[in-house]
Amino acid sequence: MMYLMRFLLVVSFLGIPVFSTLHAQTAQEYYKQGIELKKQNQIDEAIEAFQKAVEKDSKFAEAYYELALVYQSKKTPAALKRAEDAILAAKKYGSDDVKYLSALALIYEDRLMFSETKTTWERVLEIDPENIEALAGMARFYAREEKNDRYRVEYDLEWKKHIEPEILKLIQDDVANYAIDAPLLWDKNMLEYLGNSMGVFITPKTLENFLALVGVGEVRWDEFAAVDDSMARSFNERILEINPDDRDALYRQGLLYFDKVKFQERVYYEQEVSGYIPDSEHLVNFAKLFEKQIINHPEDKDGHLFLGLAYHRMHDYDKAFEQYETAKGLMSDEERYVFSNVGYLKVGGLKETEIQSIDSDTSKFWYQRDPLFLTPYNERQLEHYSRVAEANLRFSVPREEVEGWKTDRGKIFIKYGMPETRKVFVDNDQWEHFQEFEDKFFKYDLWYFDDFSFSFETSCFDEKDNYKLSTNIIGLNFTEITTDIEKVYPEYYEYEPKGLFIGFPFDVATFRGEKGRTRMEVYYGVPFNMVRFEEEGEYYYGNYETGAFLHDMNWNRVLEDVQYKDLQFAVTKIDTSSDDIAVDRFVYQVEPHSYHFAIEMLDMYSDNAGTYKDILTTSFPIISIFNVEEYGNETLQISDIQLASNITIPDPAGAVTRENLEITPNPPRFYRANQPIYIYYEIYNLLLNDIPGNTDYTVEYNIDYIGEDKYSIVDYVRNLIVNEKQELGVTTIFTRSGIDRDETSFLRLDHNLTKPGPYRLTLKVTDNIAKNSVEKYVRLRLFEDK
Repeated sequence: MMYLMRFLLVVSFLGIPVFSTLHAQTAQEYYKQGIELKKQNQIDEAIEAFQKAVEKDSKFAEAYYELALVYQSKKTPAALKRAEDAILAAKKYGSDDVKYLSALALIYEDRLMFSETKTTWERVLEIDPENIEALAGMARFYAREEKNDRYRVEYDLEWKKHIEPEILKLIQDDVANYAIDAPLLWDKNMLEYLGNSMGVFITPKTLENFLALVGVGEVRWDEFAAVDDSMARSFNERILEINPDDRDALYRQGLLYFDKVKFQERVYYEQEVSGYIPDSEHLVNFAKLFEKQIINHPEDKDGHLFLGLAYHRMHDYDKAFEQYETAKGLMSDEERYVFSNVGYLKVGGLKETEIQSIDSDTSKFWYQRDPLFLTPYNERQLEHYSRVAEANLRFSVPREEVEGWKTDRGKIFIKYGMPETRKVFVDNDQWEHFQEFEDKFFKYDLWYFDDFSFSFETSCFDEKDNYKLSTNIIGLNFTEITTDIEKVYPEYYEYEPKGLFIGFPFDVATFRGEKGRTRMEVYYGVPFNMVRFEEEGEYYYGNYETGAFLHDMNWNRVLEDVQYKDLQFAVTKIDTSSDDIAVDRFVYQVEPHSYHFAIEMLDMYSDNAGTYKDILTTSFPIISIFNVEEYGNETLQISDIQLASNITIPDPAGAVTRENLEITPNPPRFYRANQPIYIYYEIYNLLLNDIPGNTDYTVEYNIDYIGEDKYSIVDYVRNLIVNEKQELGVTTIFTRSGIDRDETSFLRLDHNLTKPGPYRLTLKVTDNIAKNSVEKYVRLRLFEDK
């Protein structure tokens, strides 16, 4: 007896349930036992205890209720059906209709029985109009309906039944076979994939002609989505009126604002493409919600994160940076790692199951992708933060405990960002035939970018939106196509400044410098219409920041020159709405080497910004190195050719030296047809003859028309492509002599060229004593005379 008492004291102290081996338990005792087991997450044992409770008392409503909850926690279809049966029994024998109906509605929601869910929540609201749980359920229902219709398109395919046979004969077989079911889904990229994968070649023009001929119509669900959106927001608003601090309602409301879309039609590559794009007008409402949230709850990590996302999408990068830094400070180490890592952004990254990288330090990865060194933050890294946050916001599957960044769509979104346009297509023509084959009937989520496109698919009966890359959309396998895309585009990003992008012209020329270094001159133009001027009295005033940066091949910064510039012009002297430019320059002494070069401009008043780099600042990595030439003292060399709008000699009686020349650089390299072309250049290491010790050299220049191929006004590295087709040109040759081995020279080139377009100016110098020649060339463009 003493032993038994000690045993009971021990198990009592340890909180171990004592089972009915000692005595027959009552229904209430089984119920209490089930509650304890449930707290310890022993679900199967808790189910057994609650079942014994209702066996003891078949009208025990609370036991049925708890039994329903533990069955529901298992989430399997069979368990959810048993949960439904149990809660219906609880409602039958109990009196708390709101409680039991609410549980039933949540079970229906888990069973994806959304019509029954809605009806049940409505019954709760009839009893208790301010029941927050029911209001939230209704908000979720309408938000889901809105989401289903947000990007959706279908096509009116009745025309296929009535199309005349003679018209079908006019349609190419390939077009009829591959584009007839969903003709408006195909863009130039999809047609290219079709050709590469299937050997079926359809041009965008052929498809356009086909569409015009058959007149297929596009059916959208914009109006339905708008109604569901309005209903969802109204339920969230009612919750927030009752409880302004309801976090779930706040986040649901924010997501509705953030996910607003609009339909647009656009033309690119001579093809009209329609689809949905984000409606950024509603981002202000999204931001206002979370501005209020972080004031009331400054520790809310997600509040800071989504506010940063709102600011970033509105191009307010300063505020976005501040919110992201705050959010990162509130994250766990694991969350911060996921948020910041770059594993997906490399070739092969889409095969990763986690965002990971072998690099422990990704600072250099981000640094070389920074589009604007003038700002204290990295805009490319901010974009990455936004993509990870948005991937989780858009593509998480909570019922499956799948985070958005782990899904196929999340990975693509992190690598490539928001598509130019997007459509969700449900093939209503196949519905009639494949309704009974759930695994063969798909809905497609199509993302269209300028340079590539993607297709994701899932069963049309998948209510969890568990999309994967399409493997068989009219014969195309996007798991293979995406692998090929990834090789060319490991990532995709195009910088958008807070204001407008300044397409400022610039040019670079190099000359012999001091102590074995090279004099590097950078000329740039400030467009008047990209600077916000303040008018005070008789003058316009403007301020901008400009910077030049050189990095070695390991991306170590070797030169940084940031300058603040003031502009002042008489009101009568300039037109601030014109694209005329004010010209300025940088001059540096640098070691001859290969560099990564960047020049940037930031208007202080408007936040308009311009940036030109030779690597990784736009859509994909293009390695283009800026080589600073070494000018020695041995062999014949000439400097780069500096193009100018005008060159004068302040002291006509003085020597022609760089110091005695006033050069007006022409960084865009543009000239009017009747405008003379000025060039400045330097010659090094000419030989002197024995008597009388003079130089003897010949200068030859050619100006040749080269056509329109690959012209760029910012081709500062001047890796020029020579076109042998020379339709127009000017050639001049003259001989000179002097007493110095190094010559400073300039030329005014008068010409009779009138044809607009790009030209190549070639300068050739021959040392007649050394019998040696060197040449350099530069591109320019002529415009018609006004």
